[in-house]
Amino acid sequence: MQAVIDEQGRVTIPLELREKLHLIAGALVNVEAVKDRLEISPISHETGWSARDVKLVREGSVLVISTADPISVEDVNRALEMGRQERMD
Repeated sequence: MQAVIDEQGRVTIPLELREKLHLIAGALVNVEAVKDRLEISPISHETGWSARDVKLVREGSVLVISTADPISVEDVNRALEMGRQERMD
């Protein structure tokens, strides 16, 4: 996939890749030069999901989303996907 670097050195990561890697605004990534290429990788799922701490917590046999702030449907879906990925890993 191609992307353009703007005058301030910013690159927009294509939506398809952001969705695949569950990256949202405020996500933390590591950027480094590896040989002759640029490598961008999420620092961790836990810190990369959102500026807010959105976590799945088990209460008995039920998973509950734990957060201090109101959250959107997208945040709920990301938290659920994070839980699925953690179980698969």
